[in-house]
Amino acid sequence: MVLYGPPGTGKTHEATDLARRLIRHQALLRWKAADFLRNRQLIEDLADHQIRRLQLHQGYSYEDFIWGMRIGVGGAAVPQEGYLLKFVEEIDESQSQGPAPGLSALPWVLILDEMNRVDLSRLLGEAFSTLEDRHTTVDLPMLTEGGDRRTLRLPADLYLVGTLNLIDQSVEQLDFALRRRFLWLECGFQPGVIPPVVREQWERLDVSRHHPWERLQPDIEALVEQAELLNQHIRDSPLLGPQYEIGHTYFFDVAGFIRAWPRVRQKGRRPQGYLWRSSDGRPEQPLLDLWRHSLRPLLAEYLSGIEPQAARAELDRLRHVFLYGDDAE
Repeated sequence: MVLYGPPGTGKTHEATDLARRLIRHQALLRWKAADFLRNRQLIEDLADHQIRRLQLHQGYSYEDFIWGMRIGVGGAAVPQEGYLLKFVEEIDESQSQGPAPGLSALPWVLILDEMNRVDLSRLLGEAFSTLEDRHTTVDLPMLTEGGDRRTLRLPADLYLVGTLNLIDQSVEQLDFALRRRFLWLECGFQPGVIPPVVREQWERLDVSRHHPWERLQPDIEALVEQAELLNQHIRDSPLLGPQYEIGHTYFFDVAGFIRAWPRVRQKGRRPQGYLWRSSDGRPEQPLLDLWRHSLRPLLAEYLSGIEPQAARAELDRLRHVFLYGDDAE
């Protein structure tokens, strides 16, 4: 499966959560309820060990992932296994033993993070065909130390989960044969996660005792509404579009900006509003800082290929929408 969407929508977190749920579900199916309940900690420990995350980048290649030639002792070129071959060997060894007496082996998950940063077809190489048919073995142009042809077969219990930023590479630009080998799950802006995450962050800060969450909550709920409005305008913008939505994680920064506000750090002083003035609805410093340091730089980068005057006008328009709403003057 590939989780795709704009940056900041928590795709890596969702991928990890999906992998853990897969392992727990398979433990329940394979071990049945009694063994599942008796071995809850073992399941979590296995998930920690059997979920691997590979951060992809422009320099990561087929030679790193499958195999390549390396300079060995004496300057001779020798074949060297890449990440996937070593990973498959580890899985095969573990599957033959099982996690504990009487318990079946559980799946392994490889998370390929930011797949858009590499040439996927080249990276996967011979593994491309084995993604679909796990019972086949393909030859590699590589010999073992004994002179035999090295082969590759992907274990049936290996699951691949990828993440992909639509801004860097759209689904349509991927090789069609590669696309059909994965299921695709869109990850978009989720406004409902902003309040609980900001609350968790806030309650860990040293000022939360004097400024309890209940005082901040109305402003954070208003922030969620403004974030939804901003993204609606971004989706409808002729210069941007749905793939340029601002992910919910960018709004988590607001807790730190409120904490840094001098009015909050001064003991015995409690502002009537933390993001907007309650008297006239004007934005307060923490909200301006969120726009200036978290949201505007991202939008400016998105608009960097646009004619400068048009880009500035669009940034000003979106700023007004976020800080004041649709109809405010």
